[in-house]
Amino acid sequence: MKRSIKQWIIVNCQLSIIVLSIINFANAQVITLDSVLSAIDQQNPMLQQFDQRVNAMNTYTAGAKSWMAPMVGAGPYWYPYPGQEVDG
Repeated sequence: MKRSIKQWIIVNCQLSIIVLSIINFANAQVITLDSVLSAIDQQNPMLQQFDQRVNAMNTYTAGAKSWMAPMVGAGPYWYPYPGQEVDG
């Protein structure tokens, strides 16, 4: 009789440990798909590289609208070398 009570206590302890571990795993963190995708978008180096390329192209096109600075110059480099014929 004593042996069956000890066995019953051991089995109950084992069952309670199993139930508590299942309850503990059931409280896992829930993450939405949108939060996972936004974390990947912010932390992935390859995606950041493409974002930087897009930003560079946008900056390049914004700079293409501006005019080039006016250039005025004169000097000996405007004249041909001695002995050369000027086409014209």
